[in-house]
Amino acid sequence: MLITLGGLVGITRVQSKNEVDRVLTALVKNEGHLSPRNAHAAFGNQNDSINRNFLGGPYNPEAVYQYRYFAVTVDASHRVTVVNDNNVYQVNSTKIKSITRKALSDHQDSGSIDVGRNQYAYRVAKNSVGQTMVVFLNETLIYNRFWLLFRVAVVLGIGSLIVFAVVLKIAK
Repeated sequence: MLITLGGLVGITRVQSKNEVDRVLTALVKNEGHLSPRNAHAAFGNQNDSINRNFLGGPYNPEAVYQYRYFAVTVDASHRVTVVNDNNVYQVNSTKIKSITRKALSDHQDSGSIDVGRNQYAYRVAKNSVGQTMVVFLNETLIYNRFWLLFRVAVVLGIGSLIVFAVVLKIAK
C-alpha cells in the first residue's frame, strides 16, 4: 500500500511540475498571453497516446481559462511595464512591479515567489523585440490536486495502520 500511495502521490507531483513548466513555456512563447488557439503546446504532445489518453487527457481549449498568470517587460533602464494582468485576482500593477523586482533580484531565469497566500512560478526570457520579459504563473492552483492526494494518502495510510493494529490485536 505504501508503494501504491507513494507512487500515486509521486506521479501527481511530477505531473504538476510538468504542467507548470509547460504553461510557463507557452506563456513565454506567446509573450505573456494564453488563448485556446496558442496554448495547445501547454497540454503536452497530443500525438503521444500515453499522454493524450492516460496521463494528461485530450487537449481541451477551455482549459486555458483555469490558469492565473501575469506578464511584464523590463526595459534597459529597469522600468517594469505590465503586459498582461487580466488573469489575476487582487494583484494590482504596483504589486506586480514589486514582485517583478524581487524576482529579478534573485538573478535566476526561473523560480518561485510568494504573493500573499499564493505561490507564483516565474520565468525570465527575451520577447520578440529583445526586451526582458517575466511571466508569472500561480502554481498554487496547479499543485492543489497534489496536496489533496497527499492528504488523502496520509489519512488512508494511518487508517490502514489502525485497521492492521486492530486485526493483530484481535488475532492474539
